[in-house]
Amino acid sequence: LYTFLASKVAQGADALCQQIFAEVRDGDEPADGVRVRLFQLARRSLLAHLRERHGDFDPGQQALARLDQGVSEVMAVSDEQRQLTHALRVLPLDDQVMLELHYWEGLSSAEIGVVLGEPVEQRLADARHRLEVELRARHERADHTVDAGGTEGG
Repeated sequence: LYTFLASKVAQGADALCQQIFAEVRDGDEPADGVRVRLFQLARRSLLAHLRERHGDFDPGQQALARLDQGVSEVMAVSDEQRQLTHALRVLPLDDQVMLELHYWEGLSSAEIGVVLGEPVEQRLADARHRLEVELRARHERADHTVDAGGTEGG
């Protein structure tokens, strides 16, 4: 949960985690399981946090990269993982969330739908396509930089 939040907020992931765990502790037994409930609360808390700091934030349309805030790369241990993290950040936040929950957290489309509050099967496929396009563009830019300057860039 911390990694999920720290990859999206420059500061405050600790406080958001504490708030989320307190809500789970004090709440009823979640019908969809504790993990799904944790990520549901994490997304809700994240949106509240972003809207408090950046005004009217639309997670279906706006990307974290546009907020111009430094964010931890806690998941990235290689250059390839850093490139993936940066590519995810230029996608709308909900795309980023869906892809991370599916690939890194192993949630099903139905579980991700509970987290987002709507069906996501087609949206997940669309998000996957947008990520592939972004990664391909980054790779082409890096290749162009190497070809033009003789040094690796990107």
